[in-house]
Amino acid sequence: MRKFRSFSITDSLGVLPNLLLSKEFPHYETPITVGTLFNLLQDSSLPPVAFGLPRHNIQVMAKIVEMECCVGSRVWSFCSSGLAAFGQDEVAFVLEWHQDDELAVPRDVFTLYQVLFENASKGTPVSDMGHLDFPGGLLNSSEHAAFLFVRRTLQCVKRLVTPNPLQESTYLVALLVLKTEVPWAKLFPLRLLLRLGAEFRSYPCPLVSSRFRKPVYFHEHQSILTILADFTNYQYTIQNIPGLVIHEIGKKTTILAPKNRYELMMKASSTNENILALGANFSPTADSHLVCTQNDDGSFQSQTFNSASNQINVRGASFVVFSGSLKSNSGFTARRSVVEDGLLIQVSPLDMSRLKQAIHDMSDYRVICKPTPPSNYTKKVSGDCDGANFPGGGDASDGVTRDDEEEFIELVWAADECTRNEGATSVLDGTSLAGVPSCRIFSGTDYHSVRFLVRWTEVFFLANKDTELDLPDPNRLIDATARSMCVALLPHAAKLYEMDLTKLALRISLDPDQFGYEIGAGGSALAHEFLGEVDSALVPIITSLDGSHQPMKIELIFYILLK
Repeated sequence: MRKFRSFSITDSLGVLPNLLLSKEFPHYETPITVGTLFNLLQDSSLPPVAFGLPRHNIQVMAKIVEMECCVGSRVWSFCSSGLAAFGQDEVAFVLEWHQDDELAVPRDVFTLYQVLFENASKGTPVSDMGHLDFPGGLLNSSEHAAFLFVRRTLQCVKRLVTPNPLQESTYLVALLVLKTEVPWAKLFPLRLLLRLGAEFRSYPCPLVSSRFRKPVYFHEHQSILTILADFTNYQYTIQNIPGLVIHEIGKKTTILAPKNRYELMMKASSTNENILALGANFSPTADSHLVCTQNDDGSFQSQTFNSASNQINVRGASFVVFSGSLKSNSGFTARRSVVEDGLLIQVSPLDMSRLKQAIHDMSDYRVICKPTPPSNYTKKVSGDCDGANFPGGGDASDGVTRDDEEEFIELVWAADECTRNEGATSVLDGTSLAGVPSCRIFSGTDYHSVRFLVRWTEVFFLANKDTELDLPDPNRLIDATARSMCVALLPHAAKLYEMDLTKLALRISLDPDQFGYEIGAGGSALAHEFLGEVDSALVPIITSLDGSHQPMKIELIFYILLK
């Protein structure tokens, strides 16, 4: 029954959490020396070693890795195993090797995972772009003050310790944040991520955390964002719109706003009569991005940070601010300028009013930047902005010449944002769960045997991808089904645990064309030997609903844990 052999071990900093070695490791008699431990950590032919946290089989997997393919440095690679059973995405942490690590495992790594577990147990997990504060310092420095959590996008993860994709297809990466960078992690994390990416030449941001480095930001008081965010009490910040991206292609700027984020767009639109400020997201289709750097005198400036491609076609921005204060005698219909890592668009009060009306109507809107005709310009100008003449230019009907690209900013309502569960797949059959609404369960009942417990952790609403993502608590039908399933799985918990089938998915279809259930783990359907109790538990519930319930398709997630 035991999957791991447990060893007590001490390094130069004291007693470590219990070392857990699977059957893939050589057989050792106790005690294991710290030298042997480090040989195991560095042996690329062996799997990661595991350290056990003292709760419900939560483990921290660890390896010392030479990242020769990309970063070109030696790193500690850590990853949790078991947090997902408590509603917390598994978390990887990659830490650059330091000379102090010669025969000592960095202790604060275990503190990080312990805090993540405790917070998840209270129903407060961290998510993408979330942060955790450690004001007392970390990793032998009071300057190490927080972690910022991100999802991997374009970065290399070769040789790093990551979750088993057959169990957990998505995970977070923790990045070490310095004390003076914490305000940005709290209020505008995208700025910090991209700045770290530019600093370490890893697009869009590094996955490796470096200790004792110079901070990329040291105070915030001269930034445009101090007007839009509360850097004192952290009570408000620029309105971030999930899924909104900003693309610059030459002189053309497009703001793509997801249709299912209409209410947030309206909230941003109604905040200030003369200002519209929108926080954007990293765009994977952009091959470069504006980055904000801070000079030694505290001033901020802009630079462009690009991916591996040499040619820059699409540039992303982190925010856009429309100001309706452009005077009629300014000489321009509108003005666009790069400010830090965003865009400032100055428009007339009339254009601002029309832009906000377009948001209200969920219609596209375009603002054209061009010189206004001089006062003695007598030729009639068409009411269509696209057909207006430039002073001294050609005929209005000819539009913009090939040599003089028209500059404009347009708001375009795009397809619904569906980054929820991006990259997630079903453990039943590998079906993509990207964009599928889901609800995590933090107050469910655990079902116990002498050695195991079965826990229901999440429900996916497969037939409702267009449903608003802020879902209510699962209804009584789903709750009753989940409880019955837990009871049915409990007699098989030991066998399933031994087979490494510890995360299971139950898919129920209540539809005239497909009525019934499927259950599986590890990408395959569960064997017949496990289905007797499951049939007894689920068939009465499902058949009682035949023709009496609205069509529905759901997938419930369960975990088997060692007590």
